[in-house]
Formats: sequence, C-alpha cells, structure tokens
Amino acid sequence: MRIACLGGAHLDTKAHLIDSPLLGTSNPATVTRSSGGVACNVARDLVRLGADVVLCSLVGDDEAAASLRATLSAEAVDTAGLITRPGLQTAGYLAVLAPDGSLVVGVADMAIYDGADAAWAEQAMVAAAGADLWVIDANLPEPVLAMLAGRAGVPVLADPVSAPKATRLRQILGHLAGVFPDRAEAAVLAAEAQVREAEARATYAESQAGRYENLLSSGMVSAEAAGAKRQEHQVASAGLAAAKANGDAAGQEL
Repeated sequence: MRIACLGGAHLDTKAHLIDSPLLGTSNPATVTRSSGGVACNVARDLVRLGADVVLCSLVGDDEAAASLRATLSAEAVDTAGLITRPGLQTAGYLAVLAPDGSLVVGVADMAIYDGADAAWAEQAMVAAAGADLWVIDANLPEPVLAMLAGRAGVPVLADPVSAPKATRLRQILGHLAGVFPDRAEAAVLAAEAQVREAEARATYAESQAGRYENLLSSGMVSAEAAGAKRQEHQVASAGLAAAKANGDAAGQEL
C-alpha cells in the first residue's frame, strides 16, 4: 500500500538539562537532534509498519534540509515530495527539557509552512499521485488543505497538530475519512461541527420560511402557518448564534 503524507517536516532539537533550569545564564545540557513534524513522524511510523510512503512538505536550501533528506532516505521514506524553497529556512523546533523530562520552554520556527501555496500543492499532488491514501496535517494553510482534500481522489486522513491549528480543518471535515485529534483538538472540532449543524438548520428553516411567505402571498396558506415558519426560522438563527458563542468560548479556553 502506498501512502502520501503531506504537511510538516522539520528538525527537532531537544536540550535535556542536567540540573534544574536557571534563568538568565547558561545551563549544562545534552542536546539531541532528529527529524520531526506531524506528517514526517507519521511517514516514518508507517514505513516501520511496512507501508510505501512518500512525504510532501517544504524545506529550505540549507544544511537542515540536507540532514532531513539524508535521515528520511536512510529510513526508506520517499522524499520526492520535499519541495525546496530557496531563501527560506527549513522549519525547526527547539525544546528545553528539565531533568525529569518536563518541558521548560519550546521554540518553534514554522514560518516556511506559510509559504505553502497553490503552486506547492500542485507539485505535492504530483508526488502523491498513485497513493492509495493521503494523510494531511494542519501545519499547512487552510486554503491549501481545502485544495488537497477536494482533489485527492482517495481517502484522506487528517491530524489537527494543535488546538489552535485544528480550526484549519473546519471547512474540509466533510472530505475527510478520519481525523486523529487529542482531547483539546477534539473540543475545537466538536464546536466547529456544532456551528455547521446550526448553520444547516438555519439555512433550511430560512428556505422553508421563504417558501411559506410566497404561498401566503398567493393565498395558498394561512397567515398563521406562515407565522409559524417565521418563528421556526428565528429559533434556528438563535441556535446558530449560541453555537458560535460556545465555539468561541471553547477556543478561548484552549
């Protein structure tokens, strides 16, 4: 089975502190580097499970990209979909960890992913052609995610990456065969689903109210029936407003 993974691919650097962190001064640590990014990690895991995988992402023309390509190639991940963007820096994540392994601070340089545009998506889809399944992650901009999901032609799975980025999947949930969120990401997506359901109900109620207004003007239904439909529309609209408010509140909590 051939699988295409489209999304984040960068270098992770972890600094494991020897002692408790001291701010404002140097701290002895053991530093390790490895490939990272949701799509990249999924690709590596799928290869270990026996799948044939191509990874599609954006990298710079730098040492980090060369290291990433070498590491992935050694693990049998097809890097044909790693598109080089000259002048940009390959994404990276730095985690400073306390002696017990807890995160002290994390620093992310993901600006290159903002450069994923329609042209990149076209190149990525060429690399992904022939795959039986696509896995996309929300490191990519929302318009690109919509383009990929709408034109895949095969089942598409998605990873929200984080609660803030989970909102990028809101317009394509209907195109997805599955989503793999954690608890916080699931809460965001549930709020989005609630809003979409309310929107659908309000749209239907509005269309029905308009239909009854036309019938009323033609004398085919009573004023009482048309009034009932107007009330139904108002209730649906109120439900939409409440759903959006709940969704906003959930986002603020996360």
